[in-house]
Amino acid sequence: MKKLFTLFLVLIISIFTLTGCGETPLGFKAQYWHENVATTDFHPLNETIEYDVKVVNKTPSNSAEMKNNDVKMEITNGKYITTLKMLEDENNVPYYSYETELLIEGKYTFKEEVKEFTNDVKSTTLFKTIVNDFMPISTTKSSNKTTTIMSAVNGYALFDFTYSYDVNYGEKDATSKYTLNTIGETKSEPIVKNNTFKKYNDKAYIDSELLLLLPRAFSYEQSFMKSFSSIDVVTQKIQKMRYYAGTEKTEVPDIKSFNLKYNLNGSETGAEDFKAAKVQVLIDDTFSGAAMEAYYAVDHPTHRHRMVKCYTALNDSIGYLEYTIKSVQA
Repeated sequence: MKKLFTLFLVLIISIFTLTGCGETPLGFKAQYWHENVATTDFHPLNETIEYDVKVVNKTPSNSAEMKNNDVKMEITNGKYITTLKMLEDENNVPYYSYETELLIEGKYTFKEEVKEFTNDVKSTTLFKTIVNDFMPISTTKSSNKTTTIMSAVNGYALFDFTYSYDVNYGEKDATSKYTLNTIGETKSEPIVKNNTFKKYNDKAYIDSELLLLLPRAFSYEQSFMKSFSSIDVVTQKIQKMRYYAGTEKTEVPDIKSFNLKYNLNGSETGAEDFKAAKVQVLIDDTFSGAAMEAYYAVDHPTHRHRMVKCYTALNDSIGYLEYTIKSVQA
């Protein structure tokens, strides 16, 4: 039964644990989240960004509608909150803390069945400055989710599960502990998986909880493709991944204009032609799924390369989760 549970999770969860250090540089340009982007010393930073989250059937790059006529997901309250802080350790060495929370309340409708749900996913990642010595320190994550799965009886079914994990990074090796707490209505002892990943950072590496943060450190003066690897805690493997901005045929990234305004420290900012660069995140695998599509502000230093839009595909072609920036406190 435990093997069945693990196989099930491998099929429905994409858990990456990603970071950036190694022989193949990712080419970070600057820490644009700081007012002084070149800072290497301790500099006070406490930035909280809130996003509205809803379900949509298209993205700016995909005009074809993604829709499942058998299963529908509605969100009554959806928000994604990130908090980035710069701290100091006991030796006065600066490092970053990055916290995220995705909270979604809503309902699934499948035929005549309606199921209300609350998804709550939280993470905390610690990492060092990216200017001279970018390295991950640790990541912790907890998740309480309801999702759809394929069912041999009715075609689809809804499933609840909760899990948590932590990853600790050394100079050459990383250790992980993954705990499956509950799955469906099963009442059993937690399933615990421990692993050690040798030489995880031989090549460029990124922790998945930093996946949407680190593109803020890139320059968008020209197009790029950056390869890196990440630990998949569920499958206990290191996956190959890529960032794409632009294509091989273009010299500059794909810049989109949005009618976008948000609250910045109590005042409205933005524009009807708000410019943002598109970054795609791909898994290098035969069954990689749809790319994640994110947009980063590049039109003015005030916006500090913040992610302003993001689209992630839902299971079973239900649609996309759309994240739209709502407010910033920095």
